[in-house]
Amino acid sequence: MQVISPLEVERMLVAIGDDLESLTEEYARAEDRLAHAEAAHKRAWLMAYHEATGSNPVKEKRADVECMDEWEDKNLRTTMVRILKEKMRTSHARLDVARTLAANLRKQT
Repeated sequence: MQVISPLEVERMLVAIGDDLESLTEEYARAEDRLAHAEAAHKRAWLMAYHEATGSNPVKEKRADVECMDEWEDKNLRTTMVRILKEKMRTSHARLDVARTLAANLRKQT
């Protein structure tokens, strides 16, 4: 069994904290980009729908087809936000493990 020192645990806590801070900033940027992508998709879809002719279902399908690029961008950004959320959850779990190690080390001394 490998012995871990309090200094190593402290370094782990600092590294995980730095990672979490970085992920939080990246998540905020991703959320902002997602909001802009959602607005762009909605705006493009409404314009395409308004300019289309025919029945409502036909206009909706035409708008969907015309706005595929915006829809794809929005969905890719949504996926990125989900990925970053999962990375943040993982970092929180790692932080909990490191805190438990620190608490156990304190008990031993």
